[in-house]
Amino acid sequence: MALLGTFFLGLFIACASLIVQVFTSVIAELFFGISLDFQYSTTDTIIYVISLMLLASIIEESLRYIAIKKNVTKHVKNINSLFTYGILFGFGFATFEIILISLSYGLTNIPSILDILPIFSIHILLSIFLLFITKKDKSIEHDTPYIITAILLHTFSNFILYQLLMST
Repeated sequence: MALLGTFFLGLFIACASLIVQVFTSVIAELFFGISLDFQYSTTDTIIYVISLMLLASIIEESLRYIAIKKNVTKHVKNINSLFTYGILFGFGFATFEIILISLSYGLTNIPSILDILPIFSIHILLSIFLLFITKKDKSIEHDTPYIITAILLHTFSNFILYQLLMST
């Protein structure tokens, strides 16, 4: 049950990340007059795009870290289980994003495997990375540079995907 639960925890955390992102954009709009609307538009400045990607990555990686630290780390007994749990958590996380992307494409224009493979890859790799770090040390002070690394890697991968989408 712990294995299947890890997949669903990844799904849940991705859903929670989306809710936090929507809440953040509503607060930014209501209280600060800042629109965090992002529709892959060529009129968006590069700084604006990177800022939104960084904000999304901070939310996603922070929630991923908390979930892994509180719920997944205790199941890891060896390197094989570390990879298994990391893959399942990341796969669950990515599955939710792929479902959202597929819904936004519409049923007539479903994304190809080449469109979704990078999304699965980055979420699985970052889940394994954070699981390895949380298993290695128990203090958040030690983990902070690695969380920042995960945030930057996530932002960079989102930016690369954005560039690929904008070029097609």
